[in-house]
Amino acid sequence: MALAGRMLHDHRVIRIRDNERFGPRHALAEHEKAFCWLCDERAKPFEGRTVVVTHHGVAPPSVHPRYADNPVNAAFLSDLGPLLGLADV
Repeated sequence: MALAGRMLHDHRVIRIRDNERFGPRHALAEHEKAFCWLCDERAKPFEGRTVVVTHHGVAPPSVHPRYADNPVNAAFLSDLGPLLGLADV
């Protein structure tokens, strides 16, 4: 979290209420809220295929090899494979 706060341009320039910086803790809170919503939506009965469109990667293999093992990857990727029914990739 601290590294993301230092390394990501967004966390230096985006402002929210009362001119507060949009920091990693805000990003995590938004992620948790979106994750809960997605879990609820996935639990609803539906016949047919489901398509989930995201802004960030949803499985570790979506990281380009150039950035493999970069500690900032956690700011751009969440392993949602189990939720999305992805096989171990």
